[in-house]
Amino acid sequence: MQKTPMYRSTRTAAALMAVASSMPVVVTVANAGEGGSGLSGLAQREMIRRQDAVTEGDALLNEGRAAYAKGDYQQAVDKYRQALDRLPNAPMVSDRRQSYIEHLSDASVALSMQHRKVGKYAEARTLLDNVLAADPNNGEAKRELGYLDDPIRTNPALTYEHTKNVDQVRRSLYTAEGNFNLGKYDDAKREYENVLRVDPYNSAARRGLEQVSTAKSDYYR
Repeated sequence: MQKTPMYRSTRTAAALMAVASSMPVVVTVANAGEGGSGLSGLAQREMIRRQDAVTEGDALLNEGRAAYAKGDYQQAVDKYRQALDRLPNAPMVSDRRQSYIEHLSDASVALSMQHRKVGKYAEARTLLDNVLAADPNNGEAKRELGYLDDPIRTNPALTYEHTKNVDQVRRSLYTAEGNFNLGKYDDAKREYENVLRVDPYNSAARRGLEQVSTAKSDYYR
């Protein structure tokens, strides 16, 4: 009677490891441990490890898609990067890796557009450079880089700090107007003064202070 070899050949074990990332897992952890510390057990455990990594990568990819659909491009970029990090470096998952990269490129371009609009030019350029490093022919990334260098489309004087100040001024003006309409003149005056500390030449805040002063004068007559 021919004896069954205790361990698989080296070639068989290598083949198992090569297809691990693309084949469904058909061995259990218990089976992987059969034969003690044999080469077959090592190969099967590697199959399981790689398949688990692919599953985790796909889950992260789906989380990135959900974030992208909501317009949260920073979250999408983060999730796609994590998905790529989890994916095994194996030829059998090259198509899947390319799909991950394409998702990351789309989210990176979208995020760079957001950054450009609020004056975060360095961050936008870094994202686009990374896209082109992975895909030198990416037309959208090339277009956005062109916009960054176009002083008509991109105001060189705009900074992220200025953008934040604009948002702060807008909120303070709305708050001041609301207080004024409720007769809370001191609170309205305080908000208009806050605006002028950020933007000393803001005409809306100056008009608001005049209205507050007039209203208070009429009230105390």
